[in-house]
Amino acid sequence: MHIDASGKVKLMDFGIAKAEGLHLTRTGFAVGTPYYMSPEQVRGEPATESMDIYAFGILLFELLTGQKPVEGDTLERLFFAILNEPLKPEPMVQAGAPAAIVDLVLRCTAKKPEGRPRSFTEVIAELEKVTRQEPASAPPSISPVAGRPVALIGAVITVVLAAGAVAVYFVTRGSTKPPAAITATAPVKKELPTVLETETGQMVLVAAGPFLAGADRHSETLPAFYIDRTEVPNSSYERFCKAKQRPLPPGFAADHPDYPVVGITFVDAQEFAKWAGKRLPTALEWEKAARGTDGRTYPWGNEPDPGRANVAERQAGLLPVSTFSVAESPFRTLNMTGNVWEFVDDLKTPSAQAVRSFAAILKPPPTATEPWYVIRGGSFKRPLADGVVYEWTSIPARFSAPDIGFRCAKNAE
Repeated sequence: MHIDASGKVKLMDFGIAKAEGLHLTRTGFAVGTPYYMSPEQVRGEPATESMDIYAFGILLFELLTGQKPVEGDTLERLFFAILNEPLKPEPMVQAGAPAAIVDLVLRCTAKKPEGRPRSFTEVIAELEKVTRQEPASAPPSISPVAGRPVALIGAVITVVLAAGAVAVYFVTRGSTKPPAAITATAPVKKELPTVLETETGQMVLVAAGPFLAGADRHSETLPAFYIDRTEVPNSSYERFCKAKQRPLPPGFAADHPDYPVVGITFVDAQEFAKWAGKRLPTALEWEKAARGTDGRTYPWGNEPDPGRANVAERQAGLLPVSTFSVAESPFRTLNMTGNVWEFVDDLKTPSAQAVRSFAAILKPPPTATEPWYVIRGGSFKRPLADGVVYEWTSIPARFSAPDIGFRCAKNAE
């Protein structure tokens, strides 16, 4: 789409039409513009409407900010970003986009299709809701980052509504439903339960919206998700191993079913999460669940109190996953400081010093080019200072230790 000097909107290009059965893995084919390709499209999976919703979210981000949300010097680097790096909401926030639009873009560009809106009808309904809420004559102001009037946001949304209507036509043109059925309003959303009882433990809701992240307490925005209230206990992991006929971790403490499982690798944790119908949390999800929205240093607040966590100062060894209920986070998670380090789904290139350190304890010695993943939260072996909720370290994906465990997350349906 193009907006000319007089304000007229012109549809310039539909891109490459996708057809059932067309895969990226076919020799000689390049399907679509790489910047707008969804993770599953990069992997060569069959075309779906959810891929179009992802591309629509990328386009909406670009219209609002004037920049692409994913970048890469090479096609390989671009594909890595699409597959692994979550979209950052700050440019939209700084451009003056309404919070509801920021949330919609984040959901449209979710890495997994099930985290996205179910249809373009639902997307259009949400956009129309925002335009009804926006004042008719907003005073013009210039975003210092995006360099565009905030008042232009309404016009952008109007353009996107038109594009969305075109998208609905193309993805439903083979349907036998009458137009009234295609353009029906989205169903009323049910309120998300604050607690989910699952076969592998209780999960708590982390509400959608912004929070203060990192040591500098900058703003990040995430869609709603669920996270395990506790670390995964031995009892749940033992059930997983029996169901999948996998060996138990070395030194598994079967006589302590309520202790966190340890001695597992990142891949082990991923496999458990998949079996449980969950996934590992991203770094930002873990941090928001641990510190709430106000940028606190520890789950309980800013006071460095070793009495509220299982850290080295206590000299207690491992403790049950339900310990320290009085020191829960604002989202009611437990032990996100101390007890065990926790894996998060965040690839990090290690420092040369880290590679040298692990070379002394891991055989064959690790390299900087193999996968290294982040662990967070400190452990019973580490002082409280290592349990600051925004601190992290990375380890080789094949490394395990008696003070490293994990908890799972799940998209909010």
